Amino acid sequence: MSAARAHVLSILAASLAAGAFGAPARAQTSGVNATHDPSRIVESNGKFFFCSTGGSCASSTDGLAWTSTGLRLTVPAWSTTYTPGGNQGVWAPDIVYYQNRYYIYYSFCGVPAANAPCVIGLYTTPTLDSTAPGYKLTDAGMVVNNPTNDSTYQFSTIDPGPIIDPSGNLWSSWGSGYGKDQTQLWLTRLDTTGLPLAADTAYQPPTVLGHALETGRREGSYVHYRNGYYYLFWNEGSCCDGTSSTYTIWVARSQGSITGPYSGNKVFYAGSGNIHGPGHMGVYSACGVERFTYHYYPTATSILGENDLTWSSDNWPVAGAMSTTPLKPCGNTGQGGSAGQGGSAGQGGGAGKGGNAGAGGSAGQTGQAGKTGQHGDVDAGGSGVTGNGGSAAGSSGTGGVSPGTGGSNGRGGDTPNTGGQGGATATDAGATSSTGTGGTAGAGGETPNRDASGCACGIAGSHGPSDLVPLILFAVLTLGARRRRNRADLNAAQPARFRPAAGRRRCCRGWRSSTGRPRGPRAAAPPLRPAPAPAPRRPTRRRFRTPPPPSGRW
Repeated sequence: MSAARAHVLSILAASLAAGAFGAPARAQTSGVNATHDPSRIVESNGKFFFCSTGGSCASSTDGLAWTSTGLRLTVPAWSTTYTPGGNQGVWAPDIVYYQNRYYIYYSFCGVPAANAPCVIGLYTTPTLDSTAPGYKLTDAGMVVNNPTNDSTYQFSTIDPGPIIDPSGNLWSSWGSGYGKDQTQLWLTRLDTTGLPLAADTAYQPPTVLGHALETGRREGSYVHYRNGYYYLFWNEGSCCDGTSSTYTIWVARSQGSITGPYSGNKVFYAGSGNIHGPGHMGVYSACGVERFTYHYYPTATSILGENDLTWSSDNWPVAGAMSTTPLKPCGNTGQGGSAGQGGSAGQGGGAGKGGNAGAGGSAGQTGQAGKTGQHGDVDAGGSGVTGNGGSAAGSSGTGGVSPGTGGSNGRGGDTPNTGGQGGATATDAGATSSTGTGGTAGAGGETPNRDASGCACGIAGSHGPSDLVPLILFAVLTLGARRRRNRADLNAAQPARFRPAAGRRRCCRGWRSSTGRPRGPRAAAPPLRPAPAPAPRRPTRRRFRTPPPPSGRW
């Protein structure tokens, strides 16, 4: 490969790495991604949503590029009962799917917040998509509140973090940041309406609102359950100073008990590079994908960050690199841990029909009714939707793109179970004829493109700069070949004395032999000798007839 071509390819490689063709080297979120205290990411109606301090919310089809949405949270009129002097707007909302509805917790505080009364409130809605049928934001009232702080009472009911435990019980962590050595992080048991469970002996308002978790200046709590452990995340440091923010995310864990004690306190994620003050942890965990969300300051404005979440061999969370893979909706709306219960199963409706055989084989057998398609927005899916058996014609004779959907609303993913997929529905969706598969999705539900297990757990691939590499290399090689041909034609047209000597080729610097070894600097061209004078031309002999003799004979 010539030095010139190597240089061109190195530039192309550097351009691709730097995102010159439209993809950033580290895929930050984009679009409407400005946020502070973001909620966790939740799926609804085939899209992803999160909300922020201020009450604004955003939606996305891939979890990376965000747009504005009609869902917006406001402080209700009854707030004046608790903050008669006014409030500072919606703070730190968070969302969980429970009892066939989305529970949206939020907080607000009086002025000044450092010692003012604060309140956690609740909205509910069957869907987060404001354009979907049935969307309605319902005010469920006040959850917990604190009176004005004084020297003996120093915590604030802010930053709610709902969680559903493996037994299906709803809780919320919250707090606080304003105290010194008093308990700042709390956990309150809630009933099915989303309000405090009065039967819980730990709930003794107004001064004891649940189970004490952590003391010290801590806030922005979030509890995550995995494999028998509860992980408590929180923030320490300053939150709102732009690139001077010192927020850091910490973690502790408790084995088997959501109320603790929590131990092993350690830093989970701290700022570095252009990531300043990362805070307000959330976890997206669905269909084999785990990532954590947070806000951070690359500039004076904080934006949404998403990083891969992995686990060590001793079961501690490990912060990975920024997430670059788009999310794919899979019908799993629950964020309540690996075994959060969503209530009784909504029936998927009658068995979907497989339709006629797809070309290439007899009709693939469809599944039975989506019996476990849990918790669509409407429990009963109605009659099964036709499976379009012939729409996937081909050599494999697939039995249909969606042969066993158990009803348009029998959605399994709308439960808070990590495994609450509609994919367990439409059994035998893959039991096909010898040439036809049962279709890619056997689940009753609104989520398209599920796999044979009923959940589209695969992550959507992206088309990025790497797709251009073959075309770019082909163009470079073709261009180089054309230049070599042109050079050869030019040399052939020159006099021999101006051509490079045999076995030697001209390079950009000096001369090289055919083996490519440098032969030192190019020698000066010898002076041209004058062309020899042309030899004198001899006169041309002319043939002519001898004059005839006088006698007239030759």
